[in-house]
This record gives sequence, structure tokens and C-alpha cells, in this order.
Amino acid sequence: MLPQNHILNSESFPPEDYQVELQIVIEEFTKKLSEKELKTLKSKLGLNSNKHSLNSYIQSATETTVVRYFLKNFPESFRYEPKLNFGSQKNIECQILENGNAFNIEVKTPSYDTIQENKNKHEYSLSSTGRFDNFEEIFDSFKRFFSPNELKKSKRMDNKLMDFLLSANSKFPNKYPIKHLNILVVACGDSEDFQNFENYIEDVKGFFRSNSFTNQNLYNKVDCIILSNLYYKHSPQFNRMTKDSWDFSKAFNIIYPNPFRKNKESDLLIRLLSMVPNLTIEYEEFHNKWLQKNKLPIYILKHFIHKELGENQGRYYF
Repeated sequence: MLPQNHILNSESFPPEDYQVELQIVIEEFTKKLSEKELKTLKSKLGLNSNKHSLNSYIQSATETTVVRYFLKNFPESFRYEPKLNFGSQKNIECQILENGNAFNIEVKTPSYDTIQENKNKHEYSLSSTGRFDNFEEIFDSFKRFFSPNELKKSKRMDNKLMDFLLSANSKFPNKYPIKHLNILVVACGDSEDFQNFENYIEDVKGFFRSNSFTNQNLYNKVDCIILSNLYYKHSPQFNRMTKDSWDFSKAFNIIYPNPFRKNKESDLLIRLLSMVPNLTIEYEEFHNKWLQKNKLPIYILKHFIHKELGENQGRYYF
């Protein structure tokens, strides 16, 4: 059970099965981690300290969920928080060594405080799927139809994703003696947020586009991004905290290969598709069929989530 002073007790007390599964998670990590590592993990989750916030808890919960999956499924080849780049003072979350290959995993979780504050103000907002050059002109034309200060620009989080890419890039090795794949897992919120993060990657001037607004060499050690709805599953805001929140294999996961990566080991990307439960291929097929019929690449991912998976197949992830 959670300590009485835990942050979740003041926000939204999670269901008992969520708490019980957390205790099981801790028991599993107790068998693998050192006493110091376990104490640090518990502290991050707020289990032995009163100096924690909801954001830090969610961040630690998402990291722990991903690491737990690899620990359970690859126990013999699992390494916890190895330091791979000795130019960096920070470690990645974990590493899997398999058949002479290394899979390096880093997990990042955004904070949504500013966005949530703006939503609570009940203001109208206008957003763009990509970084369009004429967005300011479009915004000004819409602004005429609203009262002063009534229409706001939605806060984009692509700069936050940029921070994640740069941070992960600094942790991944410059040179490595064996074939490897560097993986950045980003925990997203609801389907709207998930769609936004895909837009940051693949829409106009996105990170994995040839016309990206930034220099792709700054994150060319990141071989792929896995977007996952783990924030959605661990945040009291969405009221979806269950036993399954701690199971990465039951999350909604899509893999996005970096076309500008230095490391061109495509066979490891193929292996990753079978290592981590994901809907990447299924979504790609839906995406292609959509473009053949509709031509406009607008909110395709949300249609896949709610229309194809939800309504047509009865598979609900959000």
C-alpha cells in the first residue's frame, strides 16, 4: 500500500489492484537491484520519502514500467542503468544483450502542468499539426472572430521532445564494440496528445522529416522513438490507473525509426518489432489505406485508435 503521505493520496487515490501490482513490481526489482539502487527507486516513486511531486512520481512509474518489461522478459541479458557514454554523467534506463547485440533503452516523460493550466482557464485555442510558416497569419485571421485574449495558441511540446532527443543522444555511446540499437521511449497522455507527438516527429518540419526545423545530426545516435501511452495509464488525471498500468506489453506502442540515424542496423529494428508489443505494422497498413482513400494526412492516428481499433475491433487502449 502507498504511504499515507504519498502524493497520490492527495490527488486521486489509485485502485487497490494498481497499488498491489506496484508492490509486486518492487518485489521483482528487489531480486535484481542492489540495496542502494532499490532505495533510489523507492525514493523516486515516493515510497520512502515525502519529498516528491506528482510529476516525478509519474515519470518514475513510466520508467519503472518499461524497465520491468525488459527485466521480466530478458532476465539473463538485462543490465540496469549502465553507463554507456563516459562523456555523460547519466545512465540509460537499461540494456538488453542478445545474440551479441545490444539494445539500449532510455525513457522520457513530459510534464503537462502548463498545458493543463491553460485547459483549466476554458480559453479557446488554435493549434497546428506541424511548424507551418504561415501559422501566425492564420492565427491572426481567426483572432478577429473572438474577444480580446479569448483565443490562444496551443502550447506545442516539440521543444520538449527536442530536449528528450538531445538528452538521450548524450547518453548513448559514440562508439560501441558490438552491434546495437538505441531506443528512446516517450510516455504520452491521451490520444490527442499521442497524435500531437506523432506530428512533432513526422509532420511539417518534424524531427524525422528532411525539412526539419532543427539539425538532425544533433540526435543521430537515437535510432528510433517508441511512443507509448504510459503517462495516460499512470496519471490520476485520466482515471485509468489499473493493474495493467504496470504492464508495458498492454500499452499502446508505436515505433518510429529515425531515417537520419548514424547506425543503419535495420535488422535490429526488425528484431525490436518482435521484442516489444506494438501496433507499428498494423498502423502503417491503416495509414497507407487511409491516404489512398482520403489523401489528407489529418488525425490518421486518432482514427486508427478510436475508429479502427475501438469501434471496428473492440480493442480499447484509451
